[in-house]
Amino acid sequence: MQTLNRNYGIDLLRAVSMYMILVLHLVNHGDVIGTSNYMSSQYLASWFLSVICYCAVDCFAAISGYVGVDRGFKWKRLFSLWCTVAFYSVGITIIFSIISPGSVSFRQWASAIAPIITDQYWYMTAYFGMLLFVPIMNSALNNLSREALFYFMITIIIVLCLMPNLTHFMDTSWGLKNGYSTLWLIIMYLMGGISNRMNIASKLRKSHLLLLFILSSIFIFLSKLIIDGASLRILGKVRGGSTFIDYTSPFILLNAIILLLMFSRIKIQSHKCKRFISFISATALGVYLIHVHPLVWDQLYGSTSCAASFSPLIMTVTILFAAALLFLACSIIEKVRQYVFRFLGISVLCEKMERIWLLCLEKCYSLVKI
Repeated sequence: MQTLNRNYGIDLLRAVSMYMILVLHLVNHGDVIGTSNYMSSQYLASWFLSVICYCAVDCFAAISGYVGVDRGFKWKRLFSLWCTVAFYSVGITIIFSIISPGSVSFRQWASAIAPIITDQYWYMTAYFGMLLFVPIMNSALNNLSREALFYFMITIIIVLCLMPNLTHFMDTSWGLKNGYSTLWLIIMYLMGGISNRMNIASKLRKSHLLLLFILSSIFIFLSKLIIDGASLRILGKVRGGSTFIDYTSPFILLNAIILLLMFSRIKIQSHKCKRFISFISATALGVYLIHVHPLVWDQLYGSTSCAASFSPLIMTVTILFAAALLFLACSIIEKVRQYVFRFLGISVLCEKMERIWLLCLEKCYSLVKI
């Protein structure tokens, strides 16, 4: 096992991944791609930007595995996560109900009160489910040999990644849901954990990793253009171009692992840089919970579509700048949330909830043990 020293490169990747998710959302949900004319320079630029950023969600789960394999499991973490998600879910709903009376339906209120079990945030629902398996996954990752872990990793890639991607009917059978599932986050956690245990980063040069990331991204981009063009000629409509553009794509997975390995090797020496990275990394979850809240998400739809009328360079700069502003605004709100939780003693409350839950589990165990 590796040391528990803080890896600021991984912290930086957590923040960069969230920024990439913002860019991805502004390009797709912001309707830049939808507004661009097919095969125009804006269309090509926006799709390439999307391809580059698509691995960010996989990065998040892989980071959890890379870091989590060296940590002990605590129930407090689940309770703390639930409180944070509920804070934003209910808080933002209340704000919208005040600003626009009657705009929040009963169903939206129900989802806001129980966001994780109602799938209000698909990632948090899947992530919460994944966390329940962390003790078992960590035990396997820390006790299996490197050889066994390597065999397991290759098998996962072929059976649960490559095969479903090439034969889409298998996706439903495996329950991967194109990556929008607990099962896929479990797979990514294991990938991150295996990368840590096998110390893969030290065996590869950064330049080689960067080159591989570029080649993989170009392949994904070109495969979309080729498949779209072929389907347009054969079927008379664009179909199948996104075959390799989803969270379970072997090339998107490859890009996520490459970024994980590259950033894990970054050494931060400056104390100011460390403080800045710690700040933006700690706010990443809040950035996500704010901007993908259903009521906020509705407001973001088409918000950057005007960028499609700009030149590819100006369009790209506009999207990147808008993502940076959104990240900053959400980070400030998240920092305030952290201060509020600290003032209210939410961490202490979660510790008490953990003790009560463990006591209940011990009582249950005492009743059933032989």
